[in-house]
Amino acid sequence: MTTTPVHDRDPVRSYPLSWTAVDEATAAVDAAPRAEEVELWVHDAREAVAQIVPSTGRITAAAGGAFGAACRVWEDGAFGSASRTVDGADDVRSLVQEARTTLGRRNVAVRPAPDPAAAPAPAPASRRIPAPLDTAAAEHLVRTTAERLRLAGADVQVLLAQQYQWTTATATLGGLRREHHHEQTRVVVRCETAHGAVVEAAEAQRVTDDPGTDALVHRIATALDTLGSPGLPGPAAVPRGLPVVLRPQVAAPVVAGLSWLFSGSTALATPGLARAVGKRLFPSCLHVDDVPHAHPDGPPMVHDDEGVAAGPVVLADEGRLTAFLHSWDTAHRLGHTPNGRGIRMGVGAQPMPRPVALRVAPGRGAMPEDFVELSCRLENLVTMPRAGRIEMIVAGWEVRGGRRIRRIAPFEFHCDLLTYLRKLRGTGTDAQILPLADGALTPSLHFEELP
Repeated sequence: MTTTPVHDRDPVRSYPLSWTAVDEATAAVDAAPRAEEVELWVHDAREAVAQIVPSTGRITAAAGGAFGAACRVWEDGAFGSASRTVDGADDVRSLVQEARTTLGRRNVAVRPAPDPAAAPAPAPASRRIPAPLDTAAAEHLVRTTAERLRLAGADVQVLLAQQYQWTTATATLGGLRREHHHEQTRVVVRCETAHGAVVEAAEAQRVTDDPGTDALVHRIATALDTLGSPGLPGPAAVPRGLPVVLRPQVAAPVVAGLSWLFSGSTALATPGLARAVGKRLFPSCLHVDDVPHAHPDGPPMVHDDEGVAAGPVVLADEGRLTAFLHSWDTAHRLGHTPNGRGIRMGVGAQPMPRPVALRVAPGRGAMPEDFVELSCRLENLVTMPRAGRIEMIVAGWEVRGGRRIRRIAPFEFHCDLLTYLRKLRGTGTDAQILPLADGALTPSLHFEELP
C-alpha cells in the first residue's frame, strides 16, 4: 500500500549560477601584490535535495548554494595558503592577503609558468548559464524511484536525490586561466533487510538525465534475492579451493581502493611502491586507466583544479605498474610529470591526487564455471578502515556449472588490497559505472580463492 507524500515545505528554487562571480574573483589575482606566484581557485555551487521516508510518505526538500575560494602564495622560498567561503570580489582580495600572512618556510616548490598550449583555455562561447535548480525534479525522482523499489519488494528506509551545478576556475599571477562547468544528479537509497542494510547509488552527469534508476533497482533486487532465504553459514561450509567472483556491486570497494593504490600520495608514503614503476606487480589480466573523456554523458574534463592538463593516464598495463595519479606537488616530490589529477575535495582542502574516470578493463582473463559468487554487500560504514585494508560484509551463492545451487549467508570479507590483487585471474564483461566505486567502471572480478 502506498502513502500520500507529505511536504515539509513547498518546492524551492535556487538562485542561478553566474560567471560574473568567477570573473570578479579571478580579477583579484591581477590586483595581488607581486610574488613569485599567486594561485586562486574559486568554486561556485548550487544544490537541490529531496528526501523521502516511504514508511511515512514524508518528503523534505531544500535548495541553496555557496561561493568559496582558496588561495596559495609562493614568495622568497616561503609558502602560504588560505581558504573559506567568500562574498564578492572585495572579500576575495582579502583572502589573498590572508594567504600572504601565513607565509612560512616550507618544502613546497614554486609552480612553473603555465603553458597555454598544453591545455587552451575554453572560449567564452563555451560558458553556459544553466537554469536554476528547483526541488520539484528531485522530489519527482525520489517519489517514482521509491515506488519502483516498493514494487521490487524492497523495504526502503530512506531515499535521497541530489542535483548539483557548479563552476570552478583557476587563475595564477603567471597568466594561467582555466574554468569548468559541471552538473550531476545522484540517487542514494538505504534498504533494510533481516541481515542488515543494503545501500546503493546511481548518478548521471546532467541534471536533466535519468541517473540510472533501472540499474539501481536491478542491483537492489539482486541483493534481496541473494538474502532471500537461509543459506550456507558463511564460506566455511563451501568446499575449499573454489575460485571467487565478486560481482560489480561487491567489487566496488576493491576498485575504489585502486584510487588509493595508484595515488601519488600513496607512492610518497610507500617508497617501495614508487620504485616499482615498470615492474609487473599484478597478473597480466589487470589493466587500469583513468580517462577524462570516458563517461560519454558528461562534459570532458580538460584540466584539474590546479589548471594542469588532464589527459589519459594508463596506471597498470598487462599487470605492470606504469604510472601514478599526481597533483603538481606529488609529481614534483617524486620527480614525475604532473598529469592533471590535483583535485580539491572542498574549499578548505589542498589539491590531492584523485582519478577522474577510473576504468578497470573488462573481459580479460578467464571466468570460471564453478565458483563462489559474491553478489550482495551489506552496509558496514567503512570499507577501508586503514590504508590498503578492505573490509566488507558480503553474501552470495555457490555456483556449479554456471548455475547457482545454494545461497551463502552473510559473512565478513577482509583482505589486503595489494596482496589480494595478485590473486586476480580475470575480469567480467558486465562492467558498470558505480558511484560507490568513486564513479569507476567496475566489472566482475575473478580471484583464485577467498582471502
